[in-house]
Amino acid sequence: MGCCLGGGDDTRDDKLNKKDSNEITPLTKSSSGGATSPIQFESGKAKLKLPFNCQTPIIKKNNNEIILFYTERKVTKYSTLNINEAKITSTVEVKCDNDDFDIFNTVYALNENDNKVYFIENNTNILTLDLNENANEIVSLNKTITTSNDNYASIIYNDATKKLYVIGAEEKSDEDENYELVPYSTAITVDKGNGKMESKIKGFGLYARAVNVKRDGADYIYICGGLAVKQGTAQPEELLLTYQLNNYSDKQWVSRYTSQPIVREGIINYDNQYIITFGGTVMRNKKTEDPCNWVYVLPLTDNNKGHEVKANEWYGLSKRLSVKGKSEGKLYFNAVEIDGIVHFISYNGKYYTMKMNDILTEINIGSKAEQTEGLVLLQPWTQQGKTATPTKALTITNMGPKQEPEKK
Repeated sequence: MGCCLGGGDDTRDDKLNKKDSNEITPLTKSSSGGATSPIQFESGKAKLKLPFNCQTPIIKKNNNEIILFYTERKVTKYSTLNINEAKITSTVEVKCDNDDFDIFNTVYALNENDNKVYFIENNTNILTLDLNENANEIVSLNKTITTSNDNYASIIYNDATKKLYVIGAEEKSDEDENYELVPYSTAITVDKGNGKMESKIKGFGLYARAVNVKRDGADYIYICGGLAVKQGTAQPEELLLTYQLNNYSDKQWVSRYTSQPIVREGIINYDNQYIITFGGTVMRNKKTEDPCNWVYVLPLTDNNKGHEVKANEWYGLSKRLSVKGKSEGKLYFNAVEIDGIVHFISYNGKYYTMKMNDILTEINIGSKAEQTEGLVLLQPWTQQGKTATPTKALTITNMGPKQEPEKK
């Protein structure tokens, strides 16, 4: 709500160890007050300024291209970005049989079985776009989903099971052979004392991120973050849910917490070793930090080189993200990692890349008290007063397309 850079015969380790002579290292402040080099985007700047804002998920088309959906002058479009050349190679204007269709109000994923993008519009309608022949029409499947307890659905394709999952769609939803429904109402239930079980998942899923994970010999989907309405105020979500595929026991769902309550973050799963988030908006120490320049790391195994780096404990990189300028959306990201390179599209329409090797270097240093390099072990959010009133109301608005000036 998920490409290979440069091609050639490089192995994964070769790609991770390449150096970029154009990198710059301006100073930034660590949380302890000392100066440290930031975690660096390649070349220290954006590789491409897109001619549009982009707040929607990245789709990997193949090993060389990613697809970006956006709206321009109330028209839905998608552009193909060649990541080897860092340029837009094609743009398709998309029609829809629903005149009110707005890509900002959808979640979507590519179903690799039929090469179609499946959209959930307004948390209800299911539509598709066929990428096989660069189709330009989003069509309705004439199917809808139903959600419960003010939850919002997520959608994700899992390569291990070769299935498309609609997370949060209840059993009353329309079924289809091309996707599988995964309801929240039967997950993590509590006995209300009257013989009825009630789901503890409520008001979850709006702008949440979903990633696939393989650990302990099993396949999972992690759904985390987003926007929650609590105490009458919208604020970042703290919940992280893990759903084990093909497990029908009472441990199929597990409830955890994010590093901090978080929304608008870029997120990747690196080699089933680490969940890593970049930027976004967070709640830290009872205050809203917007935007946030942290990189958070969740190790998925205990097989780590870093000092005191343990599985299922959240850490923050001592080094921070550094983006120049004051443009809204500069530290809100969608991200995807391919062959040791993390590709970022910021909400304000800039394309960045970062070497995973730079992140792994910090992780492999491990947890250090001085907080100028390596990792910082985070205090669990449950101990930070998670019911605190946020310092300001938070809303997620469509930043909208950049309008061309009128010609005189």
